[in-house]
Amino acid sequence: MVNSSHELIGSSIKRRQIRLSMSGVIGVVVIFLIFTTISFPTICVVFVGMIPTLVCYIVDLTPGRYAFRCVASMNFAGVAPFVRLLWSQGHDMSSAMGIIGDPFSWLVFYGTAAFGWGLFFSVPGVVSAIQTLNAERRVNVLRLRQNELAEEWGTEITGENWKPHEISASSEVRATG
Repeated sequence: MVNSSHELIGSSIKRRQIRLSMSGVIGVVVIFLIFTTISFPTICVVFVGMIPTLVCYIVDLTPGRYAFRCVASMNFAGVAPFVRLLWSQGHDMSSAMGIIGDPFSWLVFYGTAAFGWGLFFSVPGVVSAIQTLNAERRVNVLRLRQNELAEEWGTEITGENWKPHEISASSEVRATG
């Protein structure tokens, strides 16, 4: 008897969740339809301008989708001025088709997406190089400090076979800087 009452409560909660989720889906669809009707020229320009982002989303299967993030943000930065231009020209389909048909707008759409790809491929190498330089600088600082301590404490601490580290003048400048 206890199981059947729990099952009834559980099934009523599931039905309520399904009703809430369906009402949420219907609400989103209604809002989308209203937005589409009101701003169809904007949607056309944004959709056509963001095609490189769509392709990147399909191609990028890496965890985190960092290529997609780079391309999407740069591509949106390239589409935004044309959306503003559309809004300032009256926000009608003839203005939208004028923007879509302009080769310069396509150059900007694809150029900014290409810049996003460039960021995706170049930034990790730059960050890696900077981290390597910082690690080398830190090693030189530690070697200098080790030499200073060895001179201060003598061979009782370092042992007879220890030799001071040779640090070049350029390393010393970088280590202290």
